Amino acid sequence: MAILAINFSADGRSKLGLALAILCWISIVPCLMLVGLGAYIKLKLADKMHLVDGYHGDSLPYMLISIGLLSAIVSGIGGLICNISSKADTRALFKSFLTPYVVILAVLCVCVLAAGIMCFTEISALHKSFHRGILLAMFKYRSNPGVKSKVDLLQMEYRCCGNTNYADWFQIPWINENFLKIEDKDDFYTNDDVPFSCCDHASRRPCIHHDVHDNSKHYNYDYRVKTTLNQHGCKRALMRFFGDQVLTNGGGITLGVFGLQLVILVLSRYLQSSVHNATEQGDPTAPALGWLIGDFGAEKPKDEKDDGAMLMEEEEKLDIDEEEVTEHVEIIEDVEEFEEPIYENIPHDEVIVLSDEDYKA
Repeated sequence: MAILAINFSADGRSKLGLALAILCWISIVPCLMLVGLGAYIKLKLADKMHLVDGYHGDSLPYMLISIGLLSAIVSGIGGLICNISSKADTRALFKSFLTPYVVILAVLCVCVLAAGIMCFTEISALHKSFHRGILLAMFKYRSNPGVKSKVDLLQMEYRCCGNTNYADWFQIPWINENFLKIEDKDDFYTNDDVPFSCCDHASRRPCIHHDVHDNSKHYNYDYRVKTTLNQHGCKRALMRFFGDQVLTNGGGITLGVFGLQLVILVLSRYLQSSVHNATEQGDPTAPALGWLIGDFGAEKPKDEKDDGAMLMEEEEKLDIDEEEVTEHVEIIEDVEEFEEPIYENIPHDEVIVLSDEDYKA
């Protein structure tokens, strides 16, 4: 049984095939955008991998790149198939490729949808990884010069400080012991100090990043009113970029590509089923049904008979059945007439003697 069936004429199939060819070739551009999106996410995450912990960020970029390339190739070939199938004189060349094309396009649609959903699910995973990774980098700040330079660059580039806010530095011994007084040397030395990279570039006052919460050590200063430091944490700044911009917009673009491919899939299915049915009917130029969901086989042509002929056939079948029943009844009656009579109440020890008259009778 066909669902959402539409009858297409030969001219309708030609116009549908031409429209599909144009859509397929247009869709190559957004498919290549998926490739660029995957490469962009890969490069940006690779630059911040020292700030993430327990996050494997290669799966999403590689998935977007591979799906984008495959979709672009399939769209180019599909446009060629649909363009040739739109012409009745060349349709026979690529008619057999329509069904595999529809199946492959359906699989790619599912993959693109999965990639779009994955863009949004990765936001939560990346948020947790940034939280652990930034804290770990802050603990390595005083002993690892490479990590120190990267953390300073992060705080200046994204205008952030600490993990959630600048007060996170108060609980971490971030100052190298070579730059502490002898009496202050302690593996767990902490104070209300932050690195210089936390300074707010827009502040008109010289930056106060030592004794931040000690108002008595600074002239005309009250940290409760205003500080000279960046107020937002780096986790929030990174998630604003990667989560709100890169992954959210990337997921929207991916779902948009999915919507375009879904439209192409639906129209391709109509074209494939209508072309197949018309060919199986024996006339490729004849009108034929196309459907969205139904048998991939042909629509078998039915013998055209008027109602009078069909009624006569039914009456002949009934007459034949009645004659057979009558013959069976007559046979049964004949058999019953020739059955031997049943003799009852005749003693077994008596001998019956028949006279000559009985024999004559």
